[in-house]
Amino acid sequence: MFSLLFYIYILVELTFFFILSVIALVVCFPRYIFRLTSPVFSIKDGNSALSSEDFPTLHIGRRKLVMKNDLIQWLKSHT
Repeated sequence: MFSLLFYIYILVELTFFFILSVIALVVCFPRYIFRLTSPVFSIKDGNSALSSEDFPTLHIGRRKLVMKNDLIQWLKSHT
């Protein structure tokens, strides 16, 4: 009933729509996409790293702060 060109056209349109949808998700919701693709480092892992003895943590009250330069140096020494 329909020609082969019509089916090819529909396939191309759907592929284009899918690609645009993925680009829109990545641009609009980068945190959500990151959370879906790489749940490697959880909050529990972060708290255990901050509580370890050799991690460069600055304690101010209940807050735990990490200085950027100290973190980079620590990462270089542990990789």
